[in-house]
Amino acid sequence: MTNRRLKKNPYRGINAHLHSMAQNPRNSPTIWTSIHASYIAYIIQTLNMQLPINYVARAEQSLQIWTENIDTGDERKRHPRPDVGVFRSDDSEVPMVSTAQAASAGTIHLIPIRALLMEDEITISSIVIYKPEDIRYMGEPITRIELLSDSNKIGGTGYKAYLHNRAVALASGTSLIELDYLHQTVSSLPGVPAYPDEPDSHAYTLTLIDRREEENPEQTARVHGIDVDMSLPTIPIPLAGSENLLFDFEAVYQRTFEGDRWGTSIDYDLAPINLESYSLTDQLRIRDVMQRVAAEQMA
Repeated sequence: MTNRRLKKNPYRGINAHLHSMAQNPRNSPTIWTSIHASYIAYIIQTLNMQLPINYVARAEQSLQIWTENIDTGDERKRHPRPDVGVFRSDDSEVPMVSTAQAASAGTIHLIPIRALLMEDEITISSIVIYKPEDIRYMGEPITRIELLSDSNKIGGTGYKAYLHNRAVALASGTSLIELDYLHQTVSSLPGVPAYPDEPDSHAYTLTLIDRREEENPEQTARVHGIDVDMSLPTIPIPLAGSENLLFDFEAVYQRTFEGDRWGTSIDYDLAPINLESYSLTDQLRIRDVMQRVAAEQMA
């Protein structure tokens, strides 16, 4: 029996198979921007169901600048992603329309395609929590949640821009939650051990920077190290004053995975792409998950 249509996530926490696919596009567009968009949307929806009535979570332009780098021999080129994608999943027939038929629908104006191509990078969404002062003014951002893309980590094309934008946001007093679910690139946070080679390193991290303590010279960022097949933490999201919202990132990730059917393209009979990029301990955890899936399929 094939394992390709397993709807639920067999991993606790991050699905190593899915996130390996996202980081190894192999000359085809990565699915990371789609994962990013759906996870952000589920977080916003959940926040707005749980936040007190005088708060609101909104999708806003990220601190990150996103580009998709595809290996093409000696060079790496940007590969932008559309807001809406059209994909072909089988060989079923699709009605075709000729150019002449299309022209009959109205006047056609010809413009050079090069005029439509832009060199600017694509921006992506993050989450900002506000406590609106009234219905016309949102007030200042209280907490921002960023889901990192590889281009904004060390070695990425947007790395320096993200460092600058993050510093500006933190200097303004905005608290930050940084989600790093990409194990193949080094963390942008100073002092975090590089995975998988350094001791006490972890495949994924979730970092809380509470800027309500900005006057405290001993203030620290709280970095949660997360291993493969380990649940994501529940953490207190900083609100105004001394208020917090306990938020379960594990539950939202699992709802995203199942709700958007990310498991339908995964075959757990096969190891994740680039399995060697995981630590030996995490490789064993991945093998355990694969065996667990196989046993459940046989039952």
